[in-house]
Amino acid sequence: DLLIYPARLTPKINAALLSETDGIVRSIRAPLGKQVHRGDAVLSIVNTDPVYQYAPMTLTAPVSGIVSHVDVTEGSHVTKGQKLVT
Repeated sequence: DLLIYPARLTPKINAALLSETDGIVRSIRAPLGKQVHRGDAVLSIVNTDPVYQYAPMTLTAPVSGIVSHVDVTEGSHVTKGQKLVT
């Protein structure tokens, strides 16, 4: 016999990755469902300020786990403090 029950999984740690600057999402290196370790590159953001030519900023995973939610796509404009990935 097979019994099926509805369930909800809740993580012990739920960490959100916030944008540290205004810019455009250049690449998403850890897509939805990917396992990441603390310090792994998750995505990179290119600064759009025409006066300063900064190198793309790489955002890293604050904790080890699974990428459960991605709020942006490549080419999305983001602002400082915006939630990008959970």
